[in-house]
Amino acid sequence: MTRPLTQYSLTEMYRQESAEGWILLCTLSHPDLAAPIRVANDFRPAGPDGARVVISRGMTFVCYPFAVELPTDDGESVPSASLAIDNVDRSILALFRSVQGPFHVLLEVVPLSVPDVVEASHALQMADIEYDASTLKGNLSMDNLMAAYPGQSYTPNLFPGLF
Repeated sequence: MTRPLTQYSLTEMYRQESAEGWILLCTLSHPDLAAPIRVANDFRPAGPDGARVVISRGMTFVCYPFAVELPTDDGESVPSASLAIDNVDRSILALFRSVQGPFHVLLEVVPLSVPDVVEASHALQMADIEYDASTLKGNLSMDNLMAAYPGQSYTPNLFPGLF
């Protein structure tokens, strides 16, 4: 499956040498949370003011280490992935413990120099969360759109025009 990219990113990817890089942004949300958790997988040194944040579309993403195994795109199976977040300060673990049910996860890829431009995104659900002293890990999955098909039974009561 192809995904359209901006002309800027295509130009940078086709260059023989490019100083451009891309950042993975992760937004974790849940109906029981007051505000979503926003983290960026950016390992550049802190700026002169010591800030370790990425501002994208007016939202602040804290630079925090995490790893994602992206979903397969083979058209045969239900895509699944995993997200592992470092458990270094225990604040994210406390948030995960405070709510019940799956988290909504939005993964976005943005260029370093133009973080307001989203080149790719995946909306996923995070469940089956496990943790230890160093890592918090959960399984990511997309909604299975075929599970609801057909949404209703075709009976004379519901669809009289068919009979």
